[in-house]
Amino acid sequence: MPAQRRGFSGCSITLVKHADFENIVGDLVGNFQRMAFIDKLDRFVALTETERQAVAACVQDERTVAAHSHLVVQGEDYDGTYVIHSGWAVRQKFLEDGRRQVVNFLITGDAIGFAATFFDQADHSVVALTDVNCSRIDSEKLMEMISTYPRVGSALFWSIALEESMLRERIVGLGQRSAREHMAHLIMEMVMRQRAGGAGDMQARRLPINQILLSDALGISPVHTNRTIRRMVLDRLIETSPQGILILDEPRLREIGDFDGQFLHEKKPTPQ
Repeated sequence: MPAQRRGFSGCSITLVKHADFENIVGDLVGNFQRMAFIDKLDRFVALTETERQAVAACVQDERTVAAHSHLVVQGEDYDGTYVIHSGWAVRQKFLEDGRRQVVNFLITGDAIGFAATFFDQADHSVVALTDVNCSRIDSEKLMEMISTYPRVGSALFWSIALEESMLRERIVGLGQRSAREHMAHLIMEMVMRQRAGGAGDMQARRLPINQILLSDALGISPVHTNRTIRRMVLDRLIETSPQGILILDEPRLREIGDFDGQFLHEKKPTPQ
């Protein structure tokens, strides 16, 4: 039990041991991180407190996945759905000869593996770009929660529809935009997604992605990617470092990429 002492005004002051304090802080941080996924759902459907608690109860088995480790392995069985509390991951698909296409980037608040609810084996991989703090949601519990709380199911389906919208935009970029236009558009997408998830200005403008990742995301050669990045650096649009990219000039990147952000559908839908 925590010890108590009398304060200057005669009030009782509770003294918390160091170990107890660490446990309290750990619980608060864990709850705050788990809120990222719930807050994302709340952007789609205004959840009640009961619905938020139901989602939180399903988000269990918290773990940290080291950078460059797999969360999903192409060709192997799914083991459930994961939600990212912090960190970055990449969804990718390999061809038989080893060539890779980066499908999209996953950030705080995103879910991984909804397909596990319907499919046995993964047709793509998900790899941590940074250390990723995440939790697992059992597929059966997920379906039970959707059955009990259909509005949560609507929020989940809305988030899946948002990802489909982003993939459509990626296809347009691969097929119609120049390398410079596509790179500017992708960079601005990541900035806006981080900002929507609650990241501060400086954090939102820092992307832990490198030339090889951009090359495989844009579908162009490393040489072409390097040339495009160097031109953006010379134009003072971005800065590069071993840690990734820092965005310097959002207005010009928006203009170059013809970025309006409509496909991110940030406006909360009208409750039905």
